Amino acid sequence: MNDQDLERLLKSAGLRERPPAEVEHAVRARLHAEWTAMLQSNRERRYRRGGFALAAGLLAAAVGLWIAGSGTSAPPAAVGTLAVASGEVREKAGWLSGWRAMDGGDVVLAGRTLETGPDGRAALALPGGVSVRVDRGTRVALVEPGVLTLVRGALYVDSGAGQARLARLRIETPAGSVRHVGTQYELRLLDSGVRLRVREGRVEFRSPDGAMEQGAGGEQLMILGDGRVQREATTRHGPSWDWVADAAPAIDLEGMTLSRFLAWAGRELGREVAYAPELAETDLAAVVLHGSTQGLTPGEALQAVLATTSFSAAIAGEEIRIARRDPS
Repeated sequence: MNDQDLERLLKSAGLRERPPAEVEHAVRARLHAEWTAMLQSNRERRYRRGGFALAAGLLAAAVGLWIAGSGTSAPPAAVGTLAVASGEVREKAGWLSGWRAMDGGDVVLAGRTLETGPDGRAALALPGGVSVRVDRGTRVALVEPGVLTLVRGALYVDSGAGQARLARLRIETPAGSVRHVGTQYELRLLDSGVRLRVREGRVEFRSPDGAMEQGAGGEQLMILGDGRVQREATTRHGPSWDWVADAAPAIDLEGMTLSRFLAWAGRELGREVAYAPELAETDLAAVVLHGSTQGLTPGEALQAVLATTSFSAAIAGEEIRIARRDPS
């Protein structure tokens, strides 16, 4: 099935809650084939990237917003909210429409494609408290609530804590799909394959043929074009994770306890919070904060907030060590 065949199927499908199974299957197969060919042939990279992007766009159209020759389609479902939009962030409603600039607070809808420019980053707030960060130069198809397709670039998923861990999200890539089980992870498309780095928790990767691999916190999975999976240890913090903190949504500090704020900062920075022997977490739970972290990265917010208290923080290895400030 070629691009013209896919387009004819999409145009003739009419108004449906879900696309015909053969359309979705054909587009997914095309997506995987284009990616495999791109990895195998550097000489044809420009052509293959174009084909891959078209296949991914058609996948979003096939399971998202339907256009019929007559009649009116139902409103597209909301996928989430754009919590952060920094630099160039734009969307398009389908492969027949143009791009539209997006701002923080905009609702993101199923069937749309979101793209960040060379200076752009974004964060999506999904139901259940799930946060999806979008790196620079990324394109992601918002297939339907709970399903995204990464076309290029990188995404970072934080499923949050507590009840948010029950929320399910599936991210499709040309190599297969990824689901999380209470986690933080980064998913990036590279010239050599798909890289999956797990910061915390556990993820499940399933290839198009049904084979499944699991990754745990501190592990990296590299899925190559021939289907092989290379596994190795990875860091949970450092320069390669900085973009995630840069795209973190601000939090409202009003009424928040210091202990809860430190738990947030530690999660964003990929480090455990450790207390000096003379301190107990209850000491910090008695401190109530005010204000917001607007305009600050998590690292900057950590220092700014603690500067208003009698406590200090020092980063040492895997930990953020909290101690009582020297009064002198």
